[in-house]
Formats: sequence, C-alpha cells, structure tokens
Amino acid sequence: SDNNTQFTGGTTTFGNNYVYLKGTGTALTIASGAAWTGNVTVQASAANLSFVNNGTFTNMSSTNQIYGGGQTGFVFTNNGTVNGSGGTLYVGNGGSDIIVNGSGGTISANGGSIYLGYNSGATVANAGALVATGASSTLYLGTSNSPWTSAGTITATSGGTVDFGGSFPTADLSGTVYGAGGTLNITGTLNNLSSVLAAPTSGIFTLAGGTISKGTVNGNALIFGGSGGTLDGVLM
Repeated sequence: SDNNTQFTGGTTTFGNNYVYLKGTGTALTIASGAAWTGNVTVQASAANLSFVNNGTFTNMSSTNQIYGGGQTGFVFTNNGTVNGSGGTLYVGNGGSDIIVNGSGGTISANGGSIYLGYNSGATVANAGALVATGASSTLYLGTSNSPWTSAGTITATSGGTVDFGGSFPTADLSGTVYGAGGTLNITGTLNNLSSVLAAPTSGIFTLAGGTISKGTVNGNALIFGGSGGTLDGVLM
C-alpha cells in the first residue's frame, strides 16, 4: 500500500500486483525520472485520494486498472506518459473517478487497449495527447454515459483505433483530431445541437453503433460502419 509516497527515479517492475492508496490528498506520485512497468493495478482504499503520474506508467500484460475502487473523489492526473503496450488498462472506472490528462501528458494505446472513463460516473478531461497506434491498439474514450472533454489532440494512426464513446459535444471533435492511417469510431452519443460536424484534421469519422443528435454533418466528415448507428434530426 502507498500512503503519500513518491517514486523519484529508476524503473519499478510489477508481476501481477495491486497497489492500494491510503492516507489523505496525493497518496502516490511517480516523478518525472521514474517508471512503473509490468502488470499492476492501482486502487484507492479511502475517499478523496489522488494519484499523480509525472513519469512513465506502462501496462505490459493482463487486465489492470487505475481507479477509485468505489471510493468517492478519486483523481488520477497524468502529466507524463501512460502506455497500454499489452493487455487492457482501465483508467477510471465508475463511481466519481476523475481522470485528467494534463497539457504535457500522453496516454497511448500502443500494442494493447486503454479505456478512459469506464462506466457511468467517471469523467475525463484531456488537455494533452491521446493516441492509438498499431493494428492491435484501441483507445476507448468514454463508455456508457460517462462524459469527457478534450482541448488537446486525439490521434489514431498506423492501424490504431480511437472509439469516441460516452456522451460528448461536437466541440470536442472540432479541434486537432487525426485519423490518417487509423480509425475514428463514434460509438457513443454526440450532441451536435446547433453545431456542424466537420471532418477531422486528417482521416474521417466512422459512425459505429453511436448516435449523432441534431445539427449538420458535412459530407466529407462521416462514413457508416458495419454496426451502423442512429442519426436523430441531423442535416446531412
């Protein structure tokens, strides 16, 4: 367990471990010169705890999580790099989990899968870079009714896939979204009221089981995937 602990350097390798956060405030910090890698889950054991990554956190295998474990007020802030290089990593899972990717942070599915904001109640705010790169790599942004916002960049490349799930406004797709060489799936609910869904900076959006509600969709912005989807009051 970690109680207001800092890892200041070197590489710590895990082989199927759990790290339980205790204490108050920032229970765990990975500093900019430190790295965690392997197979590890980080879980809060009390309310209102936070975990800050300024270094590198890499999930190499199996299914792991960074989450509040049902405790209220858990916050994970990434100012460094989170890699999903194998297996599946859930970052935020229900409850009132808050996930913040800072302006200098990168969260990258690069050989595995990453779920950001899994299940209702979890929220995601991206000011940095979200990336899916490689044919076996998927980054799931929001699921169920979980809300998210993005003022940063979102990229799917080299066969990688980004799934836009949860519930989100068009404004979060109007910035720097890159899909050349990758897939940008709309799987959640896009609120396009009084808005225009334009094409991403590169590539094209795919409606893949999601819903687009109201507004206008430009002709070069969207294609329809095999799983279809719902257009609710949309002008094409």
